[in-house]
Amino acid sequence: QEFMAKARHGAKKAEVSGFVGWICSTFAFTSFLFWAYVPDDTLLDLGFTYCPSKYWALAVPCFLVVTFAYIVTFYISLNLKNTPSLDEFCTIEDEWSKPAPGGEVLSFQSEHAIPDAGDLSIVKVTEILYSDAPEHQKQQ
Repeated sequence: QEFMAKARHGAKKAEVSGFVGWICSTFAFTSFLFWAYVPDDTLLDLGFTYCPSKYWALAVPCFLVVTFAYIVTFYISLNLKNTPSLDEFCTIEDEWSKPAPGGEVLSFQSEHAIPDAGDLSIVKVTEILYSDAPEHQKQQ
């Protein structure tokens, strides 16, 4: 009964704001399409005395697409610039490195639960990648 007494009735502020935003954006998009596709003479007959040039119906979406492409390209370029090269020591180990629990790699056939996340040493990685025998054969 306490739960029912504390239950809130009606819509939350975020729900109302979201619905109003959805209605406004739908109205704005519909108005844009109406203005873009209806001829100017028809708009004048309907009582719209001032409308921007139809040039902007094509220019604004093109501008937005190019701006979005530029932002994505800039973001990717910035991330690539800030990524250290593969031969730097910080790509192997840094101040946030956490050793793997027990320092060992569990076998894929292990019945243990999933171990805590941790970083393997470069020696262990090299041993696993470049040894002659597969890992599961070594442990048998």
